[in-house]
Amino acid sequence: MNLKDLANNQIILNNPINNNSQTNSSENKKAIQNNILTFNKEIEKTYKLENQLFSNKTPNFQNNNNNNNFDPPDEEYEMVFLPQYHSPSINKQLIITSQEITQDGKIIKTYNNNKKEIFYPSGLRKEIFPDNYQITYFTNNDIRQIYPNNKEVYYFAKDNVIQIKYNKGWQIYKFQNGQIEKKSPDGTKTTNFPDGSVSTTYPDGYQEIFNSDGSLTKIFKNGISTVDYIDGSKDTVFPDGSKMREFSDGRVCKINVDGTTSDYYK
Repeated sequence: MNLKDLANNQIILNNPINNNSQTNSSENKKAIQNNILTFNKEIEKTYKLENQLFSNKTPNFQNNNNNNNFDPPDEEYEMVFLPQYHSPSINKQLIITSQEITQDGKIIKTYNNNKKEIFYPSGLRKEIFPDNYQITYFTNNDIRQIYPNNKEVYYFAKDNVIQIKYNKGWQIYKFQNGQIEKKSPDGTKTTNFPDGSVSTTYPDGYQEIFNSDGSLTKIFKNGISTVDYIDGSKDTVFPDGSKMREFSDGRVCKINVDGTTSDYYK
């Protein structure tokens, strides 16, 4: 049974959540039928989205035979669809073992592998696996994964951004241009830019930037900033706007706020 077969599977109205006669009334059945017709197209759309995940590059599908390895390589930070949950060959073997419709209009399907699939009237769809891995497909094409180790991965479809939250407080953002931001539990923020430069901002406000040309920029919380170049020279910018260039031969040139300059040797 493939995903499309599951989407078109006939809803069993005689499978209520309890034996209360009021729940089984013809009015409730009619209301449920109307709800099903209303968001049936949304269900089909989420299935199509899931099938497309295996044919494009973002989000990414990785083959990983280690069931306990839920972390993608640090240099990638992608949304990974592990085969033990999302393999098309596994999905083809799924058989619905039970199905219920709640009073608020949700459809809950249970499969032969004990996976639960919940369809909401809004069109949102959630899958919950026996080991508590969860994946949610939103109507705006966003996707959220929650792993058994409490790691959460969220894919923002509109901006093509990946957010990863780890259970110890780390947060990772990966942007479409390749920029990666890491936020540690103590508040330190490190940003890796596409050009190879790396910026780190510490909780006290001090910032270091390792530029792609090999220079090092330091921004202090007192307003002073410095740039150390690979040739040994150094620039300093003061809060009042004045600047100072220190050359590798010991010469120092200071540019005052009024534009005047003064040279001297250390």
